Amino acid sequence: CAQMEHLVSIIRERQRIHQQYKLHLKKATGMAIQYFPTEVGPVLWAMAVKLDTLAYPQGRDMVMGEMMEVGIETRPGFYTPRNFSYLQSKVLPICEEISTQTISLPTFCSLTDEQIEFICQQLIKLKR
Repeated sequence: CAQMEHLVSIIRERQRIHQQYKLHLKKATGMAIQYFPTEVGPVLWAMAVKLDTLAYPQGRDMVMGEMMEVGIETRPGFYTPRNFSYLQSKVLPICEEISTQTISLPTFCSLTDEQIEFICQQLIKLKR
C-alpha cells in the first residue's frame, strides 16, 4: 500500500528506464528487446532482452555470469511452464527457446541514465 502513494513517480521512473534502454540498445545487433505496439503505454517491471545464439554463443547463463563479474546483476527473463512442476506441461519448443535465451536487465527506480548506458555497453561488449 505504501508504494501506491508514490505510484505516479514510480511509473514515471519505469518509463524513463525503458526509454533509456531503448535508446542504448536500438542499434545493437544480436539481441531483441520486447516489442510494444505504439498504442500501448507499458510500465516496465522487467527489461527482457532475447539474445541471438549466433551473437552470444556462450549462452544466456554465461552472459549473466560475465555481467555479474562487472557488478551487474541480471536474472533469467522467462521461465517455461515446465519449470513449474505443478503445471505438468509438455515441452513447448518456442517457450524453451525463449527461456534459454532471455535475460532480464536491472530496472530498479533509482537506476541512473549513466548506469543504464554502462549496462548496455557491457552487454554489447559480450557479443562474440
